[in-house]
Amino acid sequence: MPIVAATSWRGRIRSCGSSPLLVTLGAALFAHEMTGPLHALGIAMISGGIIAIALQAGRVSRAGVLAALTTGATIALYTVIDGIGVRLSGGAALAYTCRARLRGTPRLRWR
Repeated sequence: MPIVAATSWRGRIRSCGSSPLLVTLGAALFAHEMTGPLHALGIAMISGGIIAIALQAGRVSRAGVLAALTTGATIALYTVIDGIGVRLSGGAALAYTCRARLRGTPRLRWR
């Protein structure tokens, strides 16, 4: 069963709360991004608020937290990799996306 499907609603909210923090950490480590103190405060407040909403019920299972953090780490991983790829492409990915949107998404034909 996929991790996202195994995660409860509160777990999904927790994973959404952990993602911005993990993306910021990944961008700092792998893309050498610098986050200013005001931006860091904003990210911490948003993530903390989302996690606080998820924790309102009071009961937290270890499996739920593990699933939520794994989901958040997966989201952060592909977000950081995607960001690095777009930067390295020199904008080619943006140009392709705009062109594909204007023409319509290309579709493969299977015979």
